[in-house]
Amino acid sequence: MGINQRQFDQLTEMGISLWHHRSSEKLVSTHSVPNITINLEQLSKIQLFNDILLSLNISIGEVNEQQGLLNLGLINWQFLDNKDKSNNESEITFDNNLLLTPSLDTLSTSITLKRQLWHIITNKIL
Repeated sequence: MGINQRQFDQLTEMGISLWHHRSSEKLVSTHSVPNITINLEQLSKIQLFNDILLSLNISIGEVNEQQGLLNLGLINWQFLDNKDKSNNESEITFDNNLLLTPSLDTLSTSITLKRQLWHIITNKIL
């Protein structure tokens, strides 16, 4: 389980030290899926993104962009680059606390992808 910097600072202030498994960090940082450049300011203007954060009980202030992915505290979220692929609707995965999805533009136009995402959020993340 990952935490964001604010949560880490709060736990440190309380005298709680954290241990984390290095192999899971390696998995996240060496993931070979092409990703999309992330702009938190632009994402915060997209209603679907705000709805997802709301469902996870996370504010935009708790979200950090790190190495091409979003650190949401409990999970990391990475957007896939679908420019070279056809609209394959089976691209949402959640493994080792890493959520891989197409861009929010792709998600917002596909009912099937949104259903997959909500299913993952409600059954695997929450």
